[in-house]
Amino acid sequence: MTHREMLEKGLPDTFDNSMRKWRSCPREYYWWRRGFSFASKPAFFAFGSAWGVCQGEWYKQVGKEKEKDNKIRALNALQVGLKSWDSSAAEGAKTDTRENLIDLWGRYIEMYPEEPWEMVASEMGWQYLLPRTGGKYMLGGAIDGYLKWEPFGMLVLETKTSGSWISDQYLRQWSFSQQVTGYIWYLVQLLGEEQVFGCLMNIASKKTAKAGKTPKFARKLEKRSAEELEEFERAWRSDIEVLEKYYIEEFFPKTDDALNCVGREGRSRCLFQPLCLSSIPLDELDPLQFEQIILREEEWEPWKREGGGGRRGGGRGRRRKREEEEEGGGGRGRRRRREKRERNKSPGNDSRRYEK
Repeated sequence: MTHREMLEKGLPDTFDNSMRKWRSCPREYYWWRRGFSFASKPAFFAFGSAWGVCQGEWYKQVGKEKEKDNKIRALNALQVGLKSWDSSAAEGAKTDTRENLIDLWGRYIEMYPEEPWEMVASEMGWQYLLPRTGGKYMLGGAIDGYLKWEPFGMLVLETKTSGSWISDQYLRQWSFSQQVTGYIWYLVQLLGEEQVFGCLMNIASKKTAKAGKTPKFARKLEKRSAEELEEFERAWRSDIEVLEKYYIEEFFPKTDDALNCVGREGRSRCLFQPLCLSSIPLDELDPLQFEQIILREEEWEPWKREGGGGRRGGGRGRRRKREEEEEGGGGRGRRRRREKRERNKSPGNDSRRYEK
């Protein structure tokens, strides 16, 4: 869409974590919101997608075809993942290669031939009303799936591949991740807080592990308290207010952190870097004149993805009821929140770690 079309269209009515790119650089959000993207999928992104496809296919079979040999199941899952990689036409680089995908998958199956939990639903999109916005805005996204693990309960499954070593510092970051908080928030809306434990981070390092020193795989249970989930909602309402000002002022400033532009460890360079060096006025600049930039064919709507075995998000009735109770119920709303805090006095994050 053009500069003027984007401003006239205004804020989206559904937000997902990807839209928070405006926090690090409002100008990057501006170009992304107008629909511009990579001409070819970056290798690291293609690898992560293919890895997720492998896992999705593998866990889709768990419990349904137990008599089937694990090697056959693993090969079937790998073939589907390789098809995803090949269709991306990504140019492999460093650890993001077809060969490494095959090797890593073999190691993963060897490490986790069986699981102590049951997969309930595979990849699925979701949308729920953001409380206290008068029904105007929703949060949305997609999860890799969710599972049932006794004695914990229901957990979101979040699959990650990393180009770095799996260190204590790397694992700690997920305790602060708003993306993970959002996934847990969603599952609470879908199933109710009594059933939800949190999120299982299922992590694989694409680097060649040092024998006996560096784990190739790690698993970490993440938990969020009722207060953290309420803060998550408040943060989104605050974000939307700030983003609304950019639309009103018709100005999306550039970042003041140059490393967001040129890239850093764990983050690729910004696609729109050359646009920011141009002297052409913003509303006259044509990004399609620059290399590697195309216009997306479809709008960014991950919440419309369909998976297997789960229920699509929505929850308008239950969320609206909660809004009425909290906003119009006075003491009743405060009492409900106080009772919720009493039930969630456990630490915000679970310390359990599983490294291999």
